[in-house]
Amino acid sequence: MNNKIVVLAFMMFNIVNNAQQMTDVIRISDTKINGTARYTAMGGAFGALGGDISAVAINPASSAVFNASYATGTIGITNKKINSSYFTHKEDNISNPFDLDQLGVVLAFDNKDDDWSRTAVVLNINTDNAFRENYMMAGRNTQASVINYFKSIADDAHIPLSLVRTQSGETIADLYQYLGENESYDAQQVFLGYNSYLLDPLDATDANNTTYIPADNYMSSDQKMFITSTGTNSKFTMNFGAAYKKKTYLGASVHVLSYEYKQEAKYTESGVGASTIKSVQFDNKLTTKGEGISFSLGVIQRFTDYIRIGLTYDSPKYYTISDELVQSLETVRNDGGNLITQLVAPEITNVYLDYKLIVPSKMRASAALVVGQQGLISADYSYQNKANIIMKPKADFETVNQDIKTNLRAVSTFKLGTEWRLGLMSVRAGYTLEQSPYKNLAVRGDLISYSAGLGYRFEGITIDVAYKNSSYNDSHQFFSTGLTNAALLSRTNNQFLLTAKFEL
Repeated sequence: MNNKIVVLAFMMFNIVNNAQQMTDVIRISDTKINGTARYTAMGGAFGALGGDISAVAINPASSAVFNASYATGTIGITNKKINSSYFTHKEDNISNPFDLDQLGVVLAFDNKDDDWSRTAVVLNINTDNAFRENYMMAGRNTQASVINYFKSIADDAHIPLSLVRTQSGETIADLYQYLGENESYDAQQVFLGYNSYLLDPLDATDANNTTYIPADNYMSSDQKMFITSTGTNSKFTMNFGAAYKKKTYLGASVHVLSYEYKQEAKYTESGVGASTIKSVQFDNKLTTKGEGISFSLGVIQRFTDYIRIGLTYDSPKYYTISDELVQSLETVRNDGGNLITQLVAPEITNVYLDYKLIVPSKMRASAALVVGQQGLISADYSYQNKANIIMKPKADFETVNQDIKTNLRAVSTFKLGTEWRLGLMSVRAGYTLEQSPYKNLAVRGDLISYSAGLGYRFEGITIDVAYKNSSYNDSHQFFSTGLTNAALLSRTNNQFLLTAKFEL
């Protein structure tokens, strides 16, 4: 059973996977086009429309357009394809996670007041992003090995040999725990490298030795990284909307935010022509949890029977985040012709101090052309400057905050959707372009989505289905230092959704 300890030093973001420490920050701040099948099929372009519960996430005033109360739920399955390229080797990875995308209720009220003709209350749970995926990156690296990761940290940290060498009666778990509680994450990494025989002290007789050398210097190694992740970024929305003279629609929402991400990164390496270290397996299990709050204000103005304009302000999102990390390292070495397996598995959970994350506000403008009961065309534009993401306490995250300002940028998102009715059936299509939050598009490219769907209305029940294809490219470094080669990833998601809407 793992013992949990509170680590004094704050955890460097994404220490296992990516030198871009903003990766976790972007994951928390990201929201995808998730919601009902109708909303998804139209590309999420609902900022000037109503009649769909997921539209409330785009513009709180959408609730005031509802003319009936109903309950709705959405389920979906996503075919995730992640193609990786690392040096000259390619891997094709496929997973098919199932998700509950949305569950909510709308309570609409017609008022006797001729001016304020309608009010509505909405309660909705929406999955903004789902993280279930499995993939592998593999290839022969002729430039660096995992030993370079441990040596790079040792070179910078200057950890005395006396700190990483167990004393009489002291176990591996005892020392790893002590280093986490009293020293630093870097000290724990040097401890792992030394006790797994990946690092040798330059002077083994000097307790104050702070210089470490690689136990093997092979130039090539076959490397693999297996990533398994789960979790969701979800939002519980409480909304109130009101219609004034059936032309002006106003709304406000409070959002309770929940974030959970679990990742197991299993790294393996086999040295080509290795004399001492034959193989390495380095496991890191990271758990990140967070809770937050935000609010939204919106207005929709119906200028004519055909033209509607929507404006929305989304406040900053205020999160409190916690991280946990479990590590183990196993090596096989040649010792005088004998192969010896060395397992360093402290079974200690590092619990890092909570920190604050503030995701900046977002502005959105929308327009819709509504052709009576026949159909509509809708467009949205939103703007959010992700370079203004802040982590607190600022004194502890000064470097990360500077990296965010240097490497991230403002993001514009364009959405276009249409719907046309053929009797009791509706036909829909959508398009979305979301700019990458990174200035360097090699880190992550723009996201493009195409979508389509159908809806059919029965007596008191509406069934909607949707299909969405989205894709983007990004890169993935195995480690933050030493071994910093990146695998190139091509991601394609094919999502299928089913929504059932029941009038109350």
